[in-house]
Amino acid sequence: MLKAKIISSDASLNNFDFISSLEFFPGSQTRLVMRLFNPQRKDQLRYIPDSSANLEIHIPKKDGTNETVTMTAFVDDRSIWYADLQETVTEDLAGGNIFFELDELGDGSKISLGVVENAMSLFISGVSC
Repeated sequence: MLKAKIISSDASLNNFDFISSLEFFPGSQTRLVMRLFNPQRKDQLRYIPDSSANLEIHIPKKDGTNETVTMTAFVDDRSIWYADLQETVTEDLAGGNIFFELDELGDGSKISLGVVENAMSLFISGVSC
C-alpha cells in the first residue's frame, strides 16, 4: 500500500511544506496537493510512478457517498499530484480521509491503493471540523 502526505497548496518543485490537513471552506475553490511515498522504504523517499500513471482520489461527501477526482502530476516531479477542487465540489464535501487509486502503468494492469488519514478539514465560521 502506498502512502501520501498533504502539502501546501502553493507548492512548487522543491518548494513546499507538509501540512497535517487541508482546511477548506464549503463552496470555495481550493487546490489539493499531495506527495506519494513508499512506506516500505525506511528513508520514506518519494514514490515516482511511471509517466503514464493515473491517480484518482475519493473524498467523502456529506450524503455518505464519495467525490471521485482525477489528479494531475507535477511535470518535473511525478511524486507530487494536485487537483483544483471547484466550488460545486467543495460545497458537498465532508472532509476526512482521502482514499486513492494509482494506476501505475495507465492501463489498469497494476493498481496501488492508499489512504491519507484526516487529509481534509471542513472549515465553517471560524471552526475547523
